[in-house]
Amino acid sequence: MPTNRGSIDRVQLVAQTETSSIEVETNVNKPFDEDIMVVDEVKREEEWIALLDCKCFHRSVYVLQVIDSLMQPAPEILSNLPADVSTVLENDMRGESTRFRKGFIDSGGFGAVLKFIMGSTEGANEKRQKNRMGNAVALRVLKCGLFGNSSLGLNGSIKNLSSSCLDDAGRELLSSLSDKRGLMNSITSAVVSDRGVSDAAILDVLQLLRLLFSDERTTEIFASLPNKIAEKFLMTLLLWESGCTLTAASICGLKDTEKYQGFNSDVSRAL
Repeated sequence: MPTNRGSIDRVQLVAQTETSSIEVETNVNKPFDEDIMVVDEVKREEEWIALLDCKCFHRSVYVLQVIDSLMQPAPEILSNLPADVSTVLENDMRGESTRFRKGFIDSGGFGAVLKFIMGSTEGANEKRQKNRMGNAVALRVLKCGLFGNSSLGLNGSIKNLSSSCLDDAGRELLSSLSDKRGLMNSITSAVVSDRGVSDAAILDVLQLLRLLFSDERTTEIFASLPNKIAEKFLMTLLLWESGCTLTAASICGLKDTEKYQGFNSDVSRAL
């Protein structure tokens, strides 16, 4: 869990979409034509992009870890407290994470994370392997941005993969995705090109793809990804699932496994 107070404060400030009293007092004597407006939501896309710059990769990964910790509260740290106190504090934690998620989305943070993961999966396999930790935490942030903490189970697992479990913010995010091809190519490449990718990251990719496949047109996009990435991704899943030698029969048989039953029906149509 990130502990650098300066980094945490900066991330919270960038995600703060309500104009603060300090900003109002500072700008009160400035002419209106300088675009000083007291509004509820202030876009900070450039600040997010600066914080999540692939050229400063290690710093950006730490920022992603801060975002992840702010959006996904850890109520288990309250386990030693009396039940009534723990309940109150846990509700406060979830309320804070909900407010942060809204500010994170409204201020352009979600879009900046999309750009980060799409940039970090470009290049040679060696580079992708180096970026493993960044990809993993970026996937968690994207997932929580879409679903919110109310739809998360233990260890961040999604309770329901259906798009019907999205709240208004999640549905708006999903509908606003302008480059689904690029996103699918990036997240599947993060799995295909890195033999050491974690189980949690693979599951996050599956969950995100399942959500994207709620629009049938995306299955066609998925099938047309370059370099046969869809086929390679499915083969990677087979190796991850069974650890056995790939055969034509095992590829066809994947759709019958319980673990991927819903997801693979869409993948099978796409392929």
